[in-house]
This record gives sequence, C-alpha cells and structure tokens, in this order.
Amino acid sequence: MKPLENLDLLPPDSPIDLTNCDREPIHTPGLIQPHGVMLVMQEEDFRIVQVSANVDALLGLSPERLLDVTIQEFMGEEQLRAFQEALNRDDLETNPLFVFPLRFSHGVLFDAVAHRKDGWVILELEPTPPAAEWSDRYRQMSSIMNRVSAAPTLQQACERLAREVRQLTGYDRVMIYQFAQDGTGQVIAEEFSQGMESFLGLRYPASDIPKQARALYVMNHIRVIGSSDYTPVPLLSYQGQGPQPLDMSYCYLRSVSPIHLEYLRNMGVGASMSVSILKDGELWGLIACHHNSPKVLSYSVRAMCEFLGQMLSLQLSSKADHEHGQLEKNMQSSAARIVEYLASTPQVEHAFHDLAQELYTLVRCEGLVVVSGERITTLGMVPSQEILKDWIPLIAEKGRVYATDHLREEWAELDFGSSAGVLSLVLSRSHPELILWFRTEVVQQVTWGGNPDKMVSADGERLSPRKSFEAWQQTVHGRSEPWLDMETSAVRELHRSSLDVVLRRTEELQQLNARLEKSNTELDAFAYVASHDLKEPLRGLHHYAVMLSEDYMDQLEDDARHKLETMVRLTQRLESLIDSLLSYSRVGRVDYAVRKVDLHEVALDTIDLLKPSLERRNAQVLIPRRLPEAVADAVRLGEVFNNLISNGVKYNQSPVPTVELGHFEAQEAAEHFGADLTGPVLYVRDNGIGIPAQHFETIFRFFKRLHTQDAYGGGTGAGLSIAQKIIERHGGRLWVESVEGQGSTFYFTLTGQG
Repeated sequence: MKPLENLDLLPPDSPIDLTNCDREPIHTPGLIQPHGVMLVMQEEDFRIVQVSANVDALLGLSPERLLDVTIQEFMGEEQLRAFQEALNRDDLETNPLFVFPLRFSHGVLFDAVAHRKDGWVILELEPTPPAAEWSDRYRQMSSIMNRVSAAPTLQQACERLAREVRQLTGYDRVMIYQFAQDGTGQVIAEEFSQGMESFLGLRYPASDIPKQARALYVMNHIRVIGSSDYTPVPLLSYQGQGPQPLDMSYCYLRSVSPIHLEYLRNMGVGASMSVSILKDGELWGLIACHHNSPKVLSYSVRAMCEFLGQMLSLQLSSKADHEHGQLEKNMQSSAARIVEYLASTPQVEHAFHDLAQELYTLVRCEGLVVVSGERITTLGMVPSQEILKDWIPLIAEKGRVYATDHLREEWAELDFGSSAGVLSLVLSRSHPELILWFRTEVVQQVTWGGNPDKMVSADGERLSPRKSFEAWQQTVHGRSEPWLDMETSAVRELHRSSLDVVLRRTEELQQLNARLEKSNTELDAFAYVASHDLKEPLRGLHHYAVMLSEDYMDQLEDDARHKLETMVRLTQRLESLIDSLLSYSRVGRVDYAVRKVDLHEVALDTIDLLKPSLERRNAQVLIPRRLPEAVADAVRLGEVFNNLISNGVKYNQSPVPTVELGHFEAQEAAEHFGADLTGPVLYVRDNGIGIPAQHFETIFRFFKRLHTQDAYGGGTGAGLSIAQKIIERHGGRLWVESVEGQGSTFYFTLTGQG
C-alpha cells in the first residue's frame, strides 16, 4: 500500500465526483464531524490557533474566547500536569491517546484525545457518556478475546468477532470485509439485526474504498461516522495561524468525503464504523459496522473495537499458518528431498528433469514443465510444446519468480488449453532454464453487491455513487485457484537452495580444476625433462648398435645378427615415442601465437608439405568450398590438418584414398549438431577403413593404437592425442563420427582462446 504522500492527490478545493474521487485529499478536509470539537495548539506553549466552529454549542465558549489563548486557562493544575505528561509520549505523533476527562466552564464532561503532528498539538473533545464505562471493560474484553482466540480456524474467528463486536457496539450490521489483491473486497462474515438483508458473500469493487482511503486505514486504524446526514463543521483560525491545511490523518473527528456519505445514504446506512485489520503491515480487511440511524460510540467502546481489530491482525498469520500447516509441511519435505538430490548428483544440469515428479508435488498444481535449452520435460496438464516454445522467452522476462491466476488475460493471443494459472521460476534467462507449475481453470460464480459494470449514475452533469446494491451474479472464466504466499515463498526458497548447491559445487570444481591443472603442468614438465634426458643416452645406444651392424654383422651368427637388428629397430621406435612425448608436452607448455588466420591457406600449405606422400599413395585431398577465417595459431592448426589428412590416407585400403576438408557455418552447425554449437564447425572426412563405435573415445588416448605395431605403416598412437590437445588449447572440441568400412569424419571447433 502506497503512503499518502506518494499518491497523486488533487489540489484543495477541487470539485469531486466519481471521475476523480480516488485522488481526493481526504486527509486534509479542513472540516470535522459535529459530534465533537477540535482545538489545534502550538506545541511549545499550548496557544490555541485553530478551533472548530461548533465550540460555542458544545463547550459554551465562543471561538473568539478560545483563539490565541493557552489551554492552561481552561484546565485545573492537576489536569494540566496530566495533559503535559501525556504529551511526552514518543509515539504520540501517530497514536492518538485518551488523555483524561476534561470539564469546561459549563460543567459538561468531555473525553479528551490528543496527538502531535508537525509541531502542533491536536486536541479532540467528545461528550463523555453519562455512566462511567471503564470499570467492567477489562473483564468484558478478556471474555471476548478468549472466545475469538479459541476459534480453530480463521473463518470461525471472523464469524465470532463479528458477533462479539455487534453485541459490544449495538450496530445493526457488523461485517468482516476482506480485500483481494486487485482491491476488490468481499464480506466473509456477518452479524445483523432481524429483518435485514444479508450481505454475506457479496463482493464490492475496488472503487468503493479508493486507494487513498485504504492508505489511511493502514495509518489510522479506526474511522467513525456518527451520521451519514451530518453537516461538516469548518475549522476557524486566529489571523490565519495554524497549519494550512491541517493534516487530519490521525484524527477521529475528521470529516469524510461527501462522495462516501452519499454512498452510505444510497445504501440506507445512517452511521458507520470501520476498524482496520492488518497482516504484515498491509491492509488485509476491515471490521465494517453499519447502523440504520445516527449513532456515536463512546471513546472507550471504540478503543475496545480497535483493540479487537489489532488482536485479529496478530492472529491472522498464526491461524493461516495453522490451517495450511500440513500443506507447508509437505512442501518443506519435498523441498528437502530436492535439495538433497541436487547436492548428491554429479549431473546438476539434468537434475531438475530427473526431479520432475518431486517438483510436481512441491506446490499444488495440475501440470509441470521443466525447460533446459531445447530440452523440455512435462508432467500432467500443460500447454502444447508449440505454445511453450513461443511463450517461454516471454515468461522469462517476468522476473525470477512470477505467479498469476489469469494467464489467458495476460497473453490473450496464445492458446494455453486448460491452463489458466502459472507459477514460474527462472533459473537462467540466457540458456534458458525454467520450472513452470500450471493450474487449470476454475469457473467461479461471483456475487457482487450491485452490477460492477454500473458503478456510477448520472446526476445532471455530475457522476455520483450507484443507488442499486442488489446482488448481481457474474460467471468468471479463465482464472485458476490463486497461488498462496507460502507457495511462492517455497519456490523462492528452492531457487536460493539450488543456487547454494550450484555455488558449492562450482567451488569444488574450481578447486579440483586447480589441482588438475597443477598436476598436468607438473606432468608436462616431467614428460619434457624425462624425454629430453632420455634422448641423449638413447641416441648413443642407437649409434653404437648401428656401428656394430656395419662393422661386425658379417662376423656374427644368425641369432646374434637378429638380436642386433632388433636392437636397432627398438631404439628407433623408442626415439619416435620420445619425440611424440616431447611434442605432446610442448603442446601444453608453449604459448600460442593466436591471431586471425585464413584456414584455407593453412590447409593448402599442409597439403603442399604432404604432397610427396600423397603422390606415393595415389591419394587426393578435396576442398569443395573455401574454408573460413578463424582466430588461431596457424602452425598448430597445420599440425592438426597434417595429422588428420595423414591418418585418412594411412588407414585406407581404397585404390584412390580421398580426404575432404570442409566446414559448416554457424547457423548450419546449429541446425546439424544442435543449439549448443554457436560457431562454425570444420571437418576432415576420408574414405578409409573406418573406426568401430566403441573406440570413438579410445583413439584419443595417448600412445593408443587399434592395430598391431607395424600395421598400416606403424606409428606411436600419439597423433590424435596431440591434435585433440591443440584443439582444446584453442577452446574447441575434437570428435569423430564413423562407420566401420565406410570411412571416418573428424569434426572440430575453435573459439580463439589459445
């Protein structure tokens, strides 16, 4: 509820009708009701600067006698001391206080109520009832509180409160009026005199109690109208002194809007009282009292009613929590299971899809949708996949948690089928990742206190309040059961808990990655040092073996010659393995010269280097269309092309080994491989022997060959491992698709992160 200073109110003295009554400055009318008098004093010396025009009739003192005179002249010493002590209260700015009975010169006793406002003291005086009423009030209030508090449900508490307030006040009708989120209100409990028509269950439009009136009810918890036919009494000032206008937000005697008085008269109401019921500082409802004739309650009875309103305000949350206790317990249990699973599963990105059944029971719903990128999991009654794909970007813009019970009104152009309400949790907008709970339509029969489409009637050129309050039924379509605050809170808590889990898992992964990176660095350094240190003695060993072969081979027996040949061959293989190990460690250690390069030119340069070996095999390399540019290290990319082209020719039994180099543009890649790929994809395709599917991962292991050592020209089995590491250093990915006997296609991406 907006405070009054934030509302767009009309200037003083503006003409008021139903076109602008929601902007009427009702807190500064400059008028009071005639059943009491008002005195406005300077706080520093209690000098009276404003009085209501009816002081002569009620106090027996003329305005001239009171204005510019201190209040001390009309109080005894004891009364003055009590008055000054009462004004020292800190909360007197917002809490009008019953000070004491005050007797003026003509002998009439008044109940005096005072509060401070902006440096002024406002004193309101109402005639004290003939008999003292405070003696039995405590016992009476205690009994009422016990009976209302003992009610097991909120509805029963409201019914008992209406009965007790009617017995206490004697009003002809007492209603408990609850506001909806849209400002409309409904009578949920009622007690009334015999022969009167019931208003129970009737709903009233928001315009019946405008927004500035609702704001005042949050500030001042009681408003009394002694007669709907009263003539307002103006405030008189001494030489223009005093606040202009006087803020009467906390005044009991404040005159009310003439529009509202006309509204009451149209209803046949002669007097009224309204007491605020607040929940968490917001206006939840009112104790609304009507009487068929004028009626003014004493201050003591009004204070009891105000206290009862505060008592119900305090009980609202506890009784609502009690009524929804099992529902909340079920939600907490479900949420705990969800968070426990999130904390234990290694696949967090798929967890909410796995948890669909548990999410379905978290809040009351008829359908559930879990969205992660292109993946959509559904349960129960939900809109079609086509509608969901169009609508998901729109609901994602509504905020982290969003709830509505009138889905079709907000997106009238979309067909949501049987769904009418949604509660959404947006985990990520960019991905997108959402959880959506759906509720189906509940057709409602709403009974209004008068036709809500005919809220006004023409009165000449002025729009005045309606005169008909007969029950008017309306069938409401397209709405679901509203979402409870505890349900939206449970979804917010789910987001917070899941975020905590993800952050904790992210921190663990970062620590693991840091340790892994350190281990890889140490392993690369070890591999480099070990291979470098091994090369020198190995080179000597190979050299001596060759020398022995050249100088003494003819002197050796067959067995010795075979062993010497084996030694030469093994030292050559070991040197090749060490060279491969050096190359692999160098890929992880050296800095890359990353820049914008023409991949087509890199490919052509690589083909030129391979030309002799390609001609020996009668092989051909095709590039159907020009390759794109990329941000990469040209030398390292040349190594990748070299390895993949060489393998395509090497592992090939075709008379004409053929290798094709090509690429998919970004949009083509997204269509072919899925939305996860956002850039171009390059490929090297051959017509070779192919690779069994179970070895698609194996071939990238270091020193891993699928064939015997000497088959297909031999080799160390390090080439694809080196190529994969080069691509990963560029922030990309290398993978293979193949059918055994029909060739292989190696795909890779680049992001320029080398």
